[in-house]
Parts: sequence; C-alpha cells; structure tokens
Amino acid sequence: MDAIDLMQEAEAGMHDRAIAAARTRFRSRRPGRGICVECGDPIAPARLMALPGARTCIDCQRELEGEGR
Repeated sequence: MDAIDLMQEAEAGMHDRAIAAARTRFRSRRPGRGICVECGDPIAPARLMALPGARTCIDCQRELEGEGR
C-alpha cells in the first residue's frame, strides 16, 4: 500500500464520519427542526441531509438569494 492509498483511505474515513454525524443531527428532533423559518412549510429531508443546519426550504432560500425571480 502506498501513500496515495493511505490518503484515500483516510479521506474516505473522514467522509464516512461526516455523513454519520449529519445523519445523527438529522435524526435529532428538536422543536421546529425541519420547518422553514420563512414560510412554515416542511424542509425536504434531502435538503436537511445535505445541509443539516438548513433553516429554510429550497424555494424560500432561492427567493432570499434572488434566484426565484
């Protein structure tokens, strides 16, 4: 096993740990978690998996960023 293989294994391990941490955060059901602070609609689970700290649904985020025009 060479240095590149070792680096790839280390990166894969860090990636796996980051995903596991995000899943843990996603499963924690704090009041208001998963509800858009702008419109009150649920935030899509896929968005929360990608951005566990997301506070807005994708439509409201686009509006906030000026992309919804």
